[in-house]
Amino acid sequence: MPDQPVVDVALGLALLYVVLSLAASAITEWISALLGLRSKNLRAGVETPLGKEYAEKVYAHPPIANLARDGKLPSHIEPDTMATARASVTGASSTGLRACSAG
Repeated sequence: MPDQPVVDVALGLALLYVVLSLAASAITEWISALLGLRSKNLRAGVETPLGKEYAEKVYAHPPIANLARDGKLPSHIEPDTMATARASVTGASSTGLRACSAG
């Protein structure tokens, strides 16, 4: 096979890009986990539409409170669980909230 420097450079750059992007993702995930950014962002995302008072009630709801580990806020809440807790706290119908969260 003839020597193709353009192909070698292209493959080298592609490999370099993959390695650097994986390293950047790993570093970002590590920092995010270390600082608890996911749980903080989730809390802020819940407080924005509901307000602080309702957000505290949602986080105190048993299915969501059980997701907390070692006193830390959960970093992920399933949409159905959130819809049920929100409906229970606000007194709304959970079927409409589930339809909104699924779409």
